[in-house]
Amino acid sequence: MLPYRVRFYDIDSNQHVNNAMYFNWMIDVLGREFLTTHVPKSVVIRFDKEVEYGHEIESHFEQIPVENGVKTRHEIRMQDQIYCEANIMWEHK
Repeated sequence: MLPYRVRFYDIDSNQHVNNAMYFNWMIDVLGREFLTTHVPKSVVIRFDKEVEYGHEIESHFEQIPVENGVKTRHEIRMQDQIYCEANIMWEHK
């Protein structure tokens, strides 16, 4: 788990976090070693609630071994509520 504070450049013109930032938070927690040895094969993401400027969120994940690769399950949370979740299938480089 890694905590993040939403910054000015993370938001769009509607004052909500840009969708790409959710993905960045999800990927960042995986670490350099994992990211340099794996590539994403598919991503399924669901946005449940909007995150706004100044909010403090946490990026949680679990790694699940599967046939021919790895699956990661992600949640962006704030105060134990899920704001965004995703499943990413990875393969080794």
